[in-house]
Amino acid sequence: MKVGITFGGYCPMHQGHLDLIMKAKKENDICFVVVCGYDNEPRADEIGLTLKRRFSLVKQMFKNDEQIRVIMVNDTELGIDESMSESNWDIWLDYVESQMNIEWDYMDYEFTWYVGEPHYVSALNRKMDDDIIGPPIIDKVVYVDREENPVSATMIRENPIKYWNKIAWPFRQYFSTNILITG
Repeated sequence: MKVGITFGGYCPMHQGHLDLIMKAKKENDICFVVVCGYDNEPRADEIGLTLKRRFSLVKQMFKNDEQIRVIMVNDTELGIDESMSESNWDIWLDYVESQMNIEWDYMDYEFTWYVGEPHYVSALNRKMDDDIIGPPIIDKVVYVDREENPVSATMIRENPIKYWNKIAWPFRQYFSTNILITG
């Protein structure tokens, strides 16, 4: 069985994220979407997108898709920082594996990670190449270039109007205000 894995903070989820997820879904039998982040992230708190809320929105987006499974990783609860150290990756990958909730026979699975950032490619490749033991949930890492959808969550947070059509629909509400005018 082929397993695709994508991950992100999704603050907000945008077309670039969706491209990764759809590629992983198309090329695999099952796709895990990992929503990750920290408690009290300033970038998330300022627009009202806590980690739990982002997880809920992503889960709602894919609720009718039997091929996609959404899991959450709270980096604060794991005690890891944003340094991307080797030990942080070990803790993070072990936790992701534990959240997949499937009785794995690793010989029957091929795990492919889909990423849109070059530094994630090198970090995951290092983990894949670690020892003979290495993390059993990394067989291949695929970099998906953002040429087709050159957008980032930072760009959206800085100018949501300009990138409105790139924001995934359930996340748009965090960049708009409803006003009722009666007269």
